[in-house]
Amino acid sequence: MTLSCLYEHVRVVNGSNRCNGRVEVYFDGHWKRACNSDWGKEEADVVCREISCGTPVIQTIAPNFGEAHNLLGVKTTCLGNETSISKCELQDFKETCLDATIFCTNSKPIRLMNGTNRCSGRVEVYHDGQWGTVCDDRWGMQEATVSCREMNCGNALAVKYKAFYGRGQEQVWLDDIECTGLEKSLADCPHRGFGEHDCDHNEDAGVECSATLRLSNGTDQCSGRVEVFHNDRWGKICNNNWGLKEATVVCKELSCGTPKKYQEKFNFGDSGLRGFTGSCSGNVSSISQCALQDYTGTCTGVSISCTGNPPIRLANGTDRCSGRVEILHNGQWGTVCDDDWDFRDAEVVCRAMDCGSAQTAKASAFFGQGQGDIWLDDVNCIGNESSLVHCQHPSFGENNCGHGEDAGVVCSATIRVINGTNQCSGRVEVHHGGHWSPAFNLNWGMNEATVVCREMNCGDPVKVTGSFGQGDDLRGYQVICTGRETSLTQCSLREYVATSRNHVEEAAVECTGNVRLASGPNRCVGRVEFYDKGQWGNVCGDAWDMNDATVVCRQINCGRAHKITTMADYGHGTGQTWIDQIECNGLESTLTQCPQRPFRDKICNITSVAGVVCTGSLEVRLVNDKDECSGRVEVRHGAIWQTVCDADWNLSKAQTVCGLLECGHAVNAPGSATFGQGSGSVVEASQSCFDNVTSLQQCAVRGFRTARCGHERDAGVLCAAQLRLVNGADKCSGRVEIHYKGQWGTVCDDEWEMSNADVVCRQLDCGHAISAPISAHFGRGSGPIWLDNVECSGQEAALTHCSHPGFGENNCGHGEDAGVICLGALQKPQISLSPSSEWTST
Repeated sequence: MTLSCLYEHVRVVNGSNRCNGRVEVYFDGHWKRACNSDWGKEEADVVCREISCGTPVIQTIAPNFGEAHNLLGVKTTCLGNETSISKCELQDFKETCLDATIFCTNSKPIRLMNGTNRCSGRVEVYHDGQWGTVCDDRWGMQEATVSCREMNCGNALAVKYKAFYGRGQEQVWLDDIECTGLEKSLADCPHRGFGEHDCDHNEDAGVECSATLRLSNGTDQCSGRVEVFHNDRWGKICNNNWGLKEATVVCKELSCGTPKKYQEKFNFGDSGLRGFTGSCSGNVSSISQCALQDYTGTCTGVSISCTGNPPIRLANGTDRCSGRVEILHNGQWGTVCDDDWDFRDAEVVCRAMDCGSAQTAKASAFFGQGQGDIWLDDVNCIGNESSLVHCQHPSFGENNCGHGEDAGVVCSATIRVINGTNQCSGRVEVHHGGHWSPAFNLNWGMNEATVVCREMNCGDPVKVTGSFGQGDDLRGYQVICTGRETSLTQCSLREYVATSRNHVEEAAVECTGNVRLASGPNRCVGRVEFYDKGQWGNVCGDAWDMNDATVVCRQINCGRAHKITTMADYGHGTGQTWIDQIECNGLESTLTQCPQRPFRDKICNITSVAGVVCTGSLEVRLVNDKDECSGRVEVRHGAIWQTVCDADWNLSKAQTVCGLLECGHAVNAPGSATFGQGSGSVVEASQSCFDNVTSLQQCAVRGFRTARCGHERDAGVLCAAQLRLVNGADKCSGRVEIHYKGQWGTVCDDEWEMSNADVVCRQLDCGHAISAPISAHFGRGSGPIWLDNVECSGQEAALTHCSHPGFGENNCGHGEDAGVICLGALQKPQISLSPSSEWTST
């Protein structure tokens, strides 16, 4: 077997490995044999260094590596510090020439075995007189890049695992290699140590490199100076006759997408390599299949920048924007597990795929089971990331899933709205003819907007105009719809080209969104309706909770959830139920982002309908304190919030506020901006408005009288939720329950201590606490767990004034319900005095 170590200016041939053999030098346009006259340590130093083989070893008996009788000779004279043999003094040698040889050490030769060409195969390194394999633990594209460079091949195309090119024999030399990608040799990368591993040959690593093409000096693997391997040497491609056809072949061959626009602005430098001209014709898949010819003159090398293929694709869907999510990692496609997969993750995928808005996030291999690796699991996106890999997730390949859990998405494929305030408003663009183009505001109206809102699952149109900016694309479409179409592409699309003289605005739309509250007194209270499949439907009330309601109120810009209803308080609507079970954590911005699933072992009770009262519907609110039951008083007139002057403010009027908010009874009515100064106008605390809940609601309609004081006198309220003790011996012992928003609930025993129990006992006029039982000592309660992690100093006037995360915030079950036993619960001793001289007690 003849081995050859080939670089740009020197090659070492006919040795036992790439680091020893006969030296040949590329000089004056030809390969020539290096003559051994004047060949010494300095010259050998330069060559060993240039081919990344360490330092030369002086041989007492020169090994025989054959002779190159058909090559002319060249004499080399080096100082020893040159970076390349080409930097030494080179002269043609006309006389009889014996070949110069080298034998380098301190380097580990590399070879690729069992591949389809010289640049693919199982990676093997030479150490201690023996070839051995590399384990695929931590084997990735950086390691492949170093291997390809060391083999004098082109770009790394893919890494291979699990003995893809067959099992090696003998030693496994390297394991846990971690290259940066810049090293000259695989042995230079950090690793466990030669022979240190926990692998067998079933884990032998492989690599696939480009054998004929590379991009040099670029900013990434898809940009750089174009160089080709032709006639046994690397050379640059001259810009003569270079065009889009050739650039397209190069980008495609390297799996780098398509050439970017305006290629002339990319320049990644030139090289001293010999030039080739290239011209491609017909259906070619590699630059090596094009006509390549030596160019004898001076030429400028071609630079290229490709778009790069997105490392994500959707497989097995109904169009380009739906399917099983697969990502490319280390040259291999793999799937994503559906653990924690939700709408926010789908939004990121749709954006990365250049699709429209996300419609749904699919789980349980909805689009069929994938193959190969499961690259990602427990993906947790915010929703604004540009790539799925930028989201929080464990390491690549770390998962506890099978392909039955492959995640999928459905995105809008033909329409999107951009630059809006939410996903249901903005400038309209349609995907037609392979790219996105604007819809122009030419006879744009409610019919067209109706189709857009319907197609995007965004409910009904509200406005057909808006200030959402303007794009820079002059070529777009005039759209004409009847309003009954299910997609904008079913409407009439007429191409329209705008000019500077006939400038036309782009069409815009604002939709209701896919959630609304129906049959209530105003838009912030009512039955929850969800838009899907072109019509509105209910949400089942069986699993409806405050977290779900909080998301609805946030989505429709109605503040926070005040209370929920589940028994058709606002009617049944059409009776169609779109969502059975929804599981929001309360932090989502839209209901679509929450996981939704049907009930597994029951059907929704037809009388159970989800409803909500949002704080935006209330006539009063308390702000700037730890919860909505204490803070600065603000009253609403229309959409305007106003503060209340503390003149004539008292506990009775504060009680009206606490009653309307269903926060229990008022325990304090501070003034003097105790909870900070508000803004806007200040109104009087007149008896006619604050006498009772009804009078307060009436003033919110007709308006309040303006006060003459400033915000330094803003009034405040502290409410205390009603308490009761249940299942004890009497009213002063039992399970602690709180009445909040019209519903009794329990307290979790996390952080439950005597100081907490003292506050409960004092609030109930039951004296001091003598015990604070935990673990549902008085039996398990039902309904919500209103408080958790309560921390009292013991001096608070009410339990709800103690530190806690917020009403309904807990991680408990009713097996952790807290209780108290107060001194007032103990039987008081009855003492009587008898005529006798003895004291008796009964």
